[in-house]
Amino acid sequence: MSNIVSTKDQLILDSPQIEINGHVFQVDSRKSNLDKLSKAISADQEHADDLAFKFLIGKEGLDEIKKMDLSFVNYQELMAILQGIVYGITAEEAKKRFLSK
Repeated sequence: MSNIVSTKDQLILDSPQIEINGHVFQVDSRKSNLDKLSKAISADQEHADDLAFKFLIGKEGLDEIKKMDLSFVNYQELMAILQGIVYGITAEEAKKRFLSK
């Protein structure tokens, strides 16, 4: 006889959020969205960063980031934090993992 493992109360179905420059954006970390992002990046690698921001936090989020005119280092740090949200890790863990120095 097989065992049934319940995922009730173990899956978090709420969307994570990120605050950027005083604005709060939902982070779409659904697998289906990440699959679409992967396909979009494969078709247009030149704009991979912009596509990642657009798919993860929407056009308004991308526009806000562009308006901020971040340094390259800060831009990479923000991308690492978003990757951390997708992977379910803290911002500090994400920076250590994705920003090798």
